[in-house]
Amino acid sequence: MVKRDPRAGLAAAAAGIFLVLYPVVAAAALDRFSPRVIGLIWLGLAAVGIAVRRRLEGRAWVELLLLAVPGVTLLSWAAVFDAALPIRLIPGVVNATLAIVFLRTLFHEQSMVEVGARLIQPGLPDFTRPYCRLSTVIWGGFFIASALVIVVLAFGGDHAAWVRFTTWTYFVAMSILGVGEFLVRKIYFRHYEGGPVDAVFAAVFPAEKTEMGRRSAAFIAKQRVLDTGTD
Repeated sequence: MVKRDPRAGLAAAAAGIFLVLYPVVAAAALDRFSPRVIGLIWLGLAAVGIAVRRRLEGRAWVELLLLAVPGVTLLSWAAVFDAALPIRLIPGVVNATLAIVFLRTLFHEQSMVEVGARLIQPGLPDFTRPYCRLSTVIWGGFFIASALVIVVLAFGGDHAAWVRFTTWTYFVAMSILGVGEFLVRKIYFRHYEGGPVDAVFAAVFPAEKTEMGRRSAAFIAKQRVLDTGTD
């Protein structure tokens, strides 16, 4: 088994931050440079990124190159034809990729949302699995819809509309979905383990008032007994 360098996490975080900020950076770059220059610079950065991941993660060259194919193809298109369209399409490809990553986990025992939830709460009760799968479907649908909108705006040629959607509109919509999912989850499961937020929810939405709330309360009580070793 290949031992991964701890710095791989930092490299992955840096890549994630770049992808989040990409639309802002791309919009500013297109106002100042030709698509060919942007494509060539980012192809160089992509090559460096692949080499860094190879060194830090120990992954095979073939695997890393295959993962980079969509982005490299679009950047090469921009560089060869001096075209802005492929640069605007990249956020769409990112969202389509996220949709695939989320939705393909529906064919596994644990959906993507469940995997993330278990990282935060390893003892996640099994009765939350149907909800996690539904949430995974919703997030996958969000990424698909976002990819389609980005592609339509990119081909439509309205640069201002593309910038508005890929920056403010996209992140506002994602925030609304995230907050909405949190509220629905809290109200549905009524899983309260303490803290000021749980105290407010418990006062407004008592766990004992619903079957799922009582189930969550019983699970919490059982876990506390196991943790303390007392009856």
